[in-house]
Amino acid sequence: MSSYAIDAGERAGHTLVILRDNAAGSSATLVPSLGFACIGLRVSTADGDWPVLAEPPDDAALLTRTSRYGVPIMYPYPNRIRDGVFSFGGREYHMPIAGRGPHAIHGVTRERIWTVDASDVDDDGAFCRASVKTGDMPNDIWPFPSRITVEYRLKGASLRMRAEAVNLGTTPMPMGFGIHPWFDVPFGPGGGSRQTMEVRAAADSFWQLDDTLCTTGTVLPAAEGFDTRAWRAIGDTFIDDVYTGLALDDGWFTAEFRDPFSGRSIAVRSDSQFREHVIFAPLHAPVVCLEPYTCATDAFNLAARGIDSGMVVLEPGQRWAGDMVIDAHI
Repeated sequence: MSSYAIDAGERAGHTLVILRDNAAGSSATLVPSLGFACIGLRVSTADGDWPVLAEPPDDAALLTRTSRYGVPIMYPYPNRIRDGVFSFGGREYHMPIAGRGPHAIHGVTRERIWTVDASDVDDDGAFCRASVKTGDMPNDIWPFPSRITVEYRLKGASLRMRAEAVNLGTTPMPMGFGIHPWFDVPFGPGGGSRQTMEVRAAADSFWQLDDTLCTTGTVLPAAEGFDTRAWRAIGDTFIDDVYTGLALDDGWFTAEFRDPFSGRSIAVRSDSQFREHVIFAPLHAPVVCLEPYTCATDAFNLAARGIDSGMVVLEPGQRWAGDMVIDAHI
């Protein structure tokens, strides 16, 4: 009999899909009607459940702070578009501005209702696949017809994600994709703190940002910034850096945080479709983020300036796909 299972739940009026590996004691909680976010990844340890992902503390946060917990999905662009305006194919497009800053941020699908296409178990785990369309309704804020499909798969202490986008329109479409996993720190008992957390990500350069956290278009060597090519404690440093020049191992990039006091660590791996990676460690909250991106922040505007930003252009009917993994190590 399979140790994998799928349960249903409910929270704040939204249906939950819960993936389980009963043998490993792990679970992943998904909310298809709120951007298909994963709002909980729990792993069994000798000290009880470890909530690997930062979880919404209450129903109000679940409903109104969809970019601040779990795994928000960012499509059709990750991070910021400067002033919410970009040009493509000879036309100018306007995206909604975030309330907390001057730019559009984190795409348009985070709060949309996704349709569950399949959920089941097999020899490789418990999975749920869902999709949502853009540009299929009048006055859609993203005017390009497309579909984004994401599959989550839980096996042991590993949560795999596969994303696939397709251009459903009759003209070329710009796009980018990313995820924004939030992790509470420290990672467990032992006396660690946000300051003692250590990070490693083998990237040889990073994008210069202005004081609004938008890219200037300049790429700098890793040594001139917060260099993560070897393990280092984050200390009291504020980090919100877009790394590029990612070193791949057998086609995969790995970014890691570890807690030297508890011995626990988290790795976020992404395949070669993801050429940028954001490391975020704010000072105002005990959280860290490891964010695979297909492109740089403000990629559409950088591309319009002739800068190689990683912007993907899908021709009519063309598909893009990429894979990511979140691994928790006890």
